[in-house]
Amino acid sequence: MTLFLVFRRPLVSLLSALLDRMGQLKRLKAPWGVEAEWFEESVEEVEESAEGLPSQKSPDYVGRPESTPTDDIALELASIDPAAAVVTAFIRVERAAVNLLTAMGESVTRSPMVAVRKSERVDPYLKSLILDLSQLRNAAAHHREIDISMETARKYIDAANAAVRELELTTVGAQDDEF
Repeated sequence: MTLFLVFRRPLVSLLSALLDRMGQLKRLKAPWGVEAEWFEESVEEVEESAEGLPSQKSPDYVGRPESTPTDDIALELASIDPAAAVVTAFIRVERAAVNLLTAMGESVTRSPMVAVRKSERVDPYLKSLILDLSQLRNAAAHHREIDISMETARKYIDAANAAVRELELTTVGAQDDEF
């Protein structure tokens, strides 16, 4: 009780700061194992964001981009290890982001996601999608207690492919502007 009285103000300040951040909370794990399910919902939000990309709305859009070896591996992995499929699918997003930034004349000396975040030339909508995909990839890679279904992994792969397509189209546009 004495400790509470001594540290009352710092504790109240800390509690207030935590309550302010509760709106930003996407995942909660309590010591007794209760975890707020957010991965699947987040993937669905990313999937919806991917559907809003300009290339998806284009009359020339013919559906899923052509299959690549990385896609095939990611889809195969989805049935075996959905988390590995998510990580694998993101590899193409990173590569496409590096290609775009390079075409725009920006250097990528550290993490591609740091470069994307700092870039003022990447479309904000696309940037947001890429960073959301990155956050979900990190969760899949580092939090093995998250149970990712095969269907959720496939949705992630589709959203990642849409982002890659947009990045590739933007890269071609950036290269055309150069000449």
